[in-house]
Amino acid sequence: MVKIDLCLYSIVMKYAHLPSSGKTIYYRRRIPKGLESYYDGKTFFVKSTGTTDAKLAAAILIRINTQAERDWDRLRQGFPMSVSEEMNASVGQVLAPSGLNSLGRGSEIGKELFIESIFDQLPNTLKHEVVDNGLGGDQLHQAVESVLPASLKIAYGRVNGRINLLASDYCEEYIAELHQIREKLKGDETELGLIIGIVMDTGVRVSECVGLMVSDIVLNVDFPYIKIRFAD
Repeated sequence: MVKIDLCLYSIVMKYAHLPSSGKTIYYRRRIPKGLESYYDGKTFFVKSTGTTDAKLAAAILIRINTQAERDWDRLRQGFPMSVSEEMNASVGQVLAPSGLNSLGRGSEIGKELFIESIFDQLPNTLKHEVVDNGLGGDQLHQAVESVLPASLKIAYGRVNGRINLLASDYCEEYIAELHQIREKLKGDETELGLIIGIVMDTGVRVSECVGLMVSDIVLNVDFPYIKIRFAD
């Protein structure tokens, strides 16, 4: 923890490490027990904020700490800290036959079919334990995940909501929701269709879009733009 006095006020930064005065501020936190092997046996996780500015570093430290806690949570569940594009593709292939996307999203029937297919692949000893001993909840999930290969483990975790997904994990699904909307808007020249198209292409708010004048749209320049006017 570092405390920096800024004349009228002070900034106290948790997990901040300042090797020497006036130098770059670092994030430094002890790695939880049992997870050291993922960091080559290191005791502390250290990452630079890339700045000497205390106010900016404070915001960056929060982001680093949030990501670190998410990573550690995934590792405790037996999942990798991040999933490569290749692995996401494999997960998608595993889930597709059940009508689910790579994030495990789809109909409840599809999810049930996938879970049934997983159960069919379990070793007989585990099947008997589930049936005879009524194994359920976290104990069931942990037992199943312990015998699954990586792609199936990730797929199973996503379907059962056991993986905390990051915003970056939703890129593929988000881009697919945008493509679907664009396809439906093809040839639609109604007022609503045009408004949706402008909002998607520019990122303006609906209220800003509906108030546009023809003169606010500038196309005959190197970088076309629109003028957003604010009421006084």
